Amino acid sequence: EVGAVKIGDVITKVSPQGDGFVLNGTKFYSTGSIFADWIDVYAQRSDTGADVIAVV
Repeated sequence: EVGAVKIGDVITKVSPQGDGFVLNGTKFYSTGSIFADWIDVYAQRSDTGADVIAVV
């Protein structure tokens, strides 16, 4: 995450919507993403506050 984020802070949120989820946040760079079929994103559920890894 970009900006003045402290270690352990989670700003990216994932929210249930309909039959799926919506990921809301900013990803500045992901190593190897140009060759990837998917990337994993560390986020926090907006409804429960649980930490999750979303596969995008």
